[in-house]
Amino acid sequence: FSWLVVVLQGITTKRVYELCEALFYTDIAKGAGGIDFNLLADERDSKKSYAIWVRARQEADNELAGQKPMEIKSKKLKTMSLLERMLLEVRYFTEFGDHLDKSFKTICTGSPLPNGVATAGQDNDEFFIGWAHPDYTGSKHAAREVIT
Repeated sequence: FSWLVVVLQGITTKRVYELCEALFYTDIAKGAGGIDFNLLADERDSKKSYAIWVRARQEADNELAGQKPMEIKSKKLKTMSLLERMLLEVRYFTEFGDHLDKSFKTICTGSPLPNGVATAGQDNDEFFIGWAHPDYTGSKHAAREVIT
């Protein structure tokens, strides 16, 4: 856990998404399976600034690959929210000129939605935000554990 992600007071998921759009090609799931930033209920919020630590790796935590979002939640693991994942994407892209999660998608169990959880990763050379059902299990999806 050697990468620090700082979330500044008052920053919103929508604002960071707009920053991603300004830096690189970005897409988001729309329609019935879409993401509505107003419906995200992040485990941590930006009413006050805070920081998290994550593992220093390009891909999501392979130790958590193939686990359902519900399993991860039942283990009471602290994992990234979509806001935190997007901030890490911006940092990684500006530092290395590349994207995170080229092989995996990060399951953002720290950002529950009414129909599942948010996901983020690279898809067809673009940064893509989608969602996964709470019972979904896929070998190419994994959470990123955090230390607060």
